[in-house]
Amino acid sequence: MLAAIGMVQLARVAKTRIALRHPHHDTVTVAIDTIAGVGSFVETEVLTDDAAGIDELLEETEHLCGFHQLPVVHLPYRDLVMQHDQTQPVAPTT
Repeated sequence: MLAAIGMVQLARVAKTRIALRHPHHDTVTVAIDTIAGVGSFVETEVLTDDAAGIDELLEETEHLCGFHQLPVVHLPYRDLVMQHDQTQPVAPTT
């Protein structure tokens, strides 16, 4: 259907996600995403309507888990996959 209007595939993102909840703060989740061919990424999230203390809770969780030492990636997975695909050698055709 999308091809009928001229859309073309940019990338195929194959993602596996493991989600974990903080044992003492049920609003805190950590997701570990594994993107096929690219690597693993961590997302820490606080789901609450109360903005007070969110930054401190995120910082505490990331520090306890050692995530504060990891580089921050701002690109969407689509772009990471596209960059990875560009660096891969093209198989010869016969």
